[in-house]
Amino acid sequence: MNTMGFQGGMFNFLLSRNFLYFIAFGGTAALVNLLCGYLLYNANLFPYIVSVFIAASAGLLVNFILNYKLNFKYKGRKLSQQFGTFLVVASIGTLLTAVVAHFSMQLLLFFEIEDIALAGFAVSSQFVAHVFSVGVITVYSFIAHKYFSFNVGIRNQLRRTIANIKSGA
Repeated sequence: MNTMGFQGGMFNFLLSRNFLYFIAFGGTAALVNLLCGYLLYNANLFPYIVSVFIAASAGLLVNFILNYKLNFKYKGRKLSQQFGTFLVVASIGTLLTAVVAHFSMQLLLFFEIEDIALAGFAVSSQFVAHVFSVGVITVYSFIAHKYFSFNVGIRNQLRRTIANIKSGA
């Protein structure tokens, strides 16, 4: 395998318009997510994991609208079909966000880390776990939305993959 081609391809991928817009729109959605989460879990209205789940759902809606309107231009499926796939992919991402945050929080609690000093400010371990989970799930999210949500969908993508495997491609 030509690693130079892979490295060049990876560099181009990271600088692609879709990826950069996705990061910008994802950043906007993440800010919505984090602000909602911060407000919810500090108000103690819900358990931490539920607060993070609600916050991630708010970010999800912002992400779809921005990416559908301004980033991915695939028009081979109806808006409703893309949104349906987006909801499936994003629901998995939302669940993963909450689970990763929960287990990150448990890990911080295990090590008795309650606050973390960041640039002279005390940041709660809850917020650190939440930020970490959002960052991790961003990678899953871009790949899944690019190849499923704003593309041919899950079933058609699976059919293509199976056909390629059968044909030896």
